Amino acid sequence: MAAQKYQRPISPDLHAWGILFFAIIGMVLILVLGITLVNLYVASNGYNDLAAVFIALIVIGVLAMLALAFFAQRISVYYYRKRDPS
Repeated sequence: MAAQKYQRPISPDLHAWGILFFAIIGMVLILVLGITLVNLYVASNGYNDLAAVFIALIVIGVLAMLALAFFAQRISVYYYRKRDPS
C-alpha cells in the first residue's frame, strides 16, 4: 500500500468531546484522590498550613479542569484550523 500524502485531522467536534471527557475524568480524579489524601493527612498530622496548601492545590486543579472543559470547543477549532493545509 502506498503511504497517504495527506491525512485529514480529527474533526473538531470529536476532538472537543475528547478534551471534555479528559477534563471531567481529571476533575473527578483530582477531587477523589485529593480529598482522600487530605483526609488521611489531617487524620495523622492534624490540620495545619500544609493541609491548607493541599486544599488550595485541589481547588486550583479543579478550576484548571473547568477552564479546559469550558474552552474545549475553542481549543479544538484552533487545533483544526492550525493543522488544515487549505
